[in-house]
Amino acid sequence: MQPQAQTSQSTHPGKRSSWKLLIYLLIIIAFSVTLLGSSAVLPSDQTEKIRLYTRNIEFDYIAWTLDALGLKFKEVAIGSWLISLTGSAASCF
Repeated sequence: MQPQAQTSQSTHPGKRSSWKLLIYLLIIIAFSVTLLGSSAVLPSDQTEKIRLYTRNIEFDYIAWTLDALGLKFKEVAIGSWLISLTGSAASCF
């Protein structure tokens, strides 16, 4: 019988490559967090800081205008513009 030659490889060859993969992934995650983190611009003056809290309840001019136009179209559809011109509903008919 011939003696078996000892190899220089460890008994777990996949263990070393898994550590390399883990380190590689950690580097990628750290780099991504650095690039993608905190892209929001912080308010610089007091007015902008206040607007952070009041932005949801500020006056919406566009929605108000569209609502007013919708109301006017409904008034025209039912003929209520005649009432506003003549002053009473009885004189319209």
